[in-house]
Amino acid sequence: MTVYYTPPIVKTNPVLSVTNSPVIYNGTAQSAVVTGSVAGTVSNILYDGSATVPTATGTYAVTADFAPDDTINYNSLSGASAGSFIINEAPITITSVNSLDDINVANGTTLGSIGLPSSVVVTLSDGSTPSLSVVWDGGTPTYDGATAGAYVFSGDLALPSGVTNPSALKASVRVIVAAPVPTLQSIAITTPASKLSYYVGDGLDITGLIVTGTYSDTSSKVETVTIGDISGFDSSAPVTGQVLTITVNGQAATYTIDIVPAPIITPEPTPATTTPSEHHGGGFAPGWGPDGYHGLGNLGDEGQVLGTSTERNPIIRHKLTDQEKKMRDLRRRLNGIKIGLYDLRHPHFIPQGVPVAVDFGTSSASTSVNPVPLVSSQLTVTDTGEIATGTRATGTPKKPWWKIW
Repeated sequence: MTVYYTPPIVKTNPVLSVTNSPVIYNGTAQSAVVTGSVAGTVSNILYDGSATVPTATGTYAVTADFAPDDTINYNSLSGASAGSFIINEAPITITSVNSLDDINVANGTTLGSIGLPSSVVVTLSDGSTPSLSVVWDGGTPTYDGATAGAYVFSGDLALPSGVTNPSALKASVRVIVAAPVPTLQSIAITTPASKLSYYVGDGLDITGLIVTGTYSDTSSKVETVTIGDISGFDSSAPVTGQVLTITVNGQAATYTIDIVPAPIITPEPTPATTTPSEHHGGGFAPGWGPDGYHGLGNLGDEGQVLGTSTERNPIIRHKLTDQEKKMRDLRRRLNGIKIGLYDLRHPHFIPQGVPVAVDFGTSSASTSVNPVPLVSSQLTVTDTGEIATGTRATGTPKKPWWKIW
């Protein structure tokens, strides 16, 4: 008889493990997934000895019971360790990127001179709003500072530790290049100055001068011109066709003027010593000679009426009133007014249009007759110094006289 020996079967313990750790905190309870190294059933999972499924972040020691399907070769387990179950903090993510204002630059601005921001403010999932560094691209379309238009720049965000950007958000800014600034191409005098003739010694006068500029974009506008923008003026000596140059932003235009001698005013004669005579009313009385002729000299500031007359005719002295001085000055240059055959020499105090009352004279050529006066006649001196109106009247006064109102 043959006897066979069957050795005893040695059972082994299955190995338990947590297969879903770590997990991310989401605010709800999250269970560990425990599996055995062999087929079987897991039950009674505990977290740090508690059957409560954890919600909070942390590391939990997991134990469980296990019943293998193959009970011949494997032992059942009770409260066996399955390892750790970890609930991690939720990662911080970028939820939005702040918008940036347009950047306006002049035509010709280089890429390095745009002034793109070095950082941008973002909003994170935890509610914070940090400023993150940005790395910009070259713009869409590719930036060209010499071409007017809009260029959109996109920037990658530099993520700090613990922050993610699951939506791949980027910073964005628009750069607007302006059209070229028109440059002044030329200037022209569209209205000449009112004054184009000057006396020697005069100052420059540009009243009425209008200068118009034409620009590179074909536009035009009236330019502001000051005396400081004009060169070439010199009124120290007479000259014809003196060229004046107007310069505005490097552009020039010219016009010509004339410098003429200043008018010469003949000085009054030096007063001579005179003999006083009779003064009548608001004027003065001339001396009277037997031939009916009298002469009036120049009227000086001291009120002297100076000059010579015929034989035995006294020279006149009279101190003028302020009004008489003013009237004298108005017609300082008036000369040679004649009434009949009587000549008033240099009556400088009779201005144009001033009424005059005259008491003397006859139109007779005889110098031996007594003069017939003009009585209460209203006479007016014209621009040429002539007596415009007047009527003679009869009478034979002993002395002639006249006055100004």
